[in-house]
Amino acid sequence: MELSVRPATQRPRLTVALVLGGVAVALLLRAALLHGENRDTELFTLWLAYLQDNGAAELLRHDFVINYTPLYLYHLILANAVLPGDAELLIVKYLPIVFDVVCAYLAYKLVRLRHTAGRLPLVAFGVVLFAPTVVVNSSYWGQVDSVWTAGLLACVYFLITRREALAFVAFGLAFALKVQAVFLLPLLVVLALRREVRWRSFLLIPAVYLASIVPAAIAGRPFWDLATLYKQQAGYFAELTLNAANLYAWIPDRHSERLAPAATFFALALVLGAVLLAARLPVRLDADTIVATAAFSLLLVPFVLPHMHERYFYAADVLTIVLAFYRPRWAFVAVLVQVVSFLSYWPFLFGHDAVPLATLAVVETGALVALGVLLARQLRASLYP
Repeated sequence: MELSVRPATQRPRLTVALVLGGVAVALLLRAALLHGENRDTELFTLWLAYLQDNGAAELLRHDFVINYTPLYLYHLILANAVLPGDAELLIVKYLPIVFDVVCAYLAYKLVRLRHTAGRLPLVAFGVVLFAPTVVVNSSYWGQVDSVWTAGLLACVYFLITRREALAFVAFGLAFALKVQAVFLLPLLVVLALRREVRWRSFLLIPAVYLASIVPAAIAGRPFWDLATLYKQQAGYFAELTLNAANLYAWIPDRHSERLAPAATFFALALVLGAVLLAARLPVRLDADTIVATAAFSLLLVPFVLPHMHERYFYAADVLTIVLAFYRPRWAFVAVLVQVVSFLSYWPFLFGHDAVPLATLAVVETGALVALGVLLARQLRASLYP
């Protein structure tokens, strides 16, 4: 009996069909959630209305948009130019939805470095694309956390592939959109202290930021205001935590003003100590170690810093998924982080607690400690003889 052999070309075609089908389903799911409105989308549509009434130049020169950098406003201007003017929620949400796919692709690229054969990279693509916080954050909430997180994922990818300049440019783009990009900064400092990257590469970060504010400065907004935007944002929120399941979830709000300076100092000292310790360890910095260290940094920093929002764990949500494909036994950390983040979104989006924040903080603490222990074991196994 003659056996039929399926042509090899059918497999790539099937893979492409599956990927395109998955993306189509993911976009349909997001389209179903596009109607979601909240206090943030109300604010974004207010800025959009100001743009439509007064023009792009007036929006850029106006200083009432204090929570977002000009890079966010450029996206509103572009979307308003190419999308129907009455589709306010689509204009607000299209960019983070697009970057959901970008984040999934970068997760694919990172996992591909670890698994050069097989379909695990494609599985990683799908897991990130359909992760609950990734879906809800963009399509229902309308936030742009997928955009700056994509910059951080690209940074990690370029660090592993030894493309230093591109890594710092990617970090700079993330930072130019959101200051939360600094959650990955400890990894870059560790690499610089170990002479894995050059200190002068850090100059690319402010260079990218300054380049990003030039159009707004040309439009008439004072350059110094733009250059010091993040300094102006500091202290904008008084609460020790804003639904973030971190170290301060157990402290009553009435203590916020008194404890905030000490909490900030404690967080910075703890992170600095961790950086100096990591920099002195005689370990091999392979892809596994860089991804694990990056995930730990993205989880640790918002856990110990005060004034954090629940969304600030978004980058940790995504990179712990990537880490699960590097170290399958660590997958429970990604599950815990994802569940905590998703449930911590509940009060803002739906007006009530799904689970008490203090309980979520206990679970997040467990995830952080577990990741720290697992990372320590990996570092010990990577010690040079």
